[in-house]
Amino acid sequence: DFGKSWKDFPSALKLLLRNPTLVFLCLAGASESFLVGAFSTFGPKYVENQYNQSPGLAAILSGAAILPGAALGSIIGGILMKKLKLACRGMLKLCMVFVVCAMACLLVFLLRCPNITFSGVTQTYGNSSAEKPSAEANL
Repeated sequence: DFGKSWKDFPSALKLLLRNPTLVFLCLAGASESFLVGAFSTFGPKYVENQYNQSPGLAAILSGAAILPGAALGSIIGGILMKKLKLACRGMLKLCMVFVVCAMACLLVFLLRCPNITFSGVTQTYGNSSAEKPSAEANL
C-alpha cells in the first residue's frame, strides 16, 4: 500500500533522490535540454551579429549545425552503448563524460569578429570636426 496516500510522499521522494541512476539521468536530460534550447533560440542571432549574416542565412546555418549534430549524437551514442556493452553505471559515466565535453564546446562562443565600421556608430563621419546642423530642418 506504499504510495497510496500523501503521507508516503516524503519517503518516496527520499527514495527517488537516493537513486543515482535517476538523479544523473535527470541532470543529463536537463543539461541537454538547456543546451539545445539555448542554441536554437540564441544561435541564429549570434551568427547574425558576429559573422554579419542575414537573419535568414543565420537561421539556416544554425539549423544546419543543430539537426545533423543531434542526429549523429544519438546514433553514435547508441552505437557506443551497444559496442561497449555498458551496464547502467557505465552508461551514466559515458553520458556524464559527453555532457562535460558538450559544456566545454560552449567555449567556441568566446570567438569574436571585429566590429564592422558603421558611420556615426563605431566611427565618426567623413570630417573630423563635429559640426552642428546648419538648419532647423536638419534637426
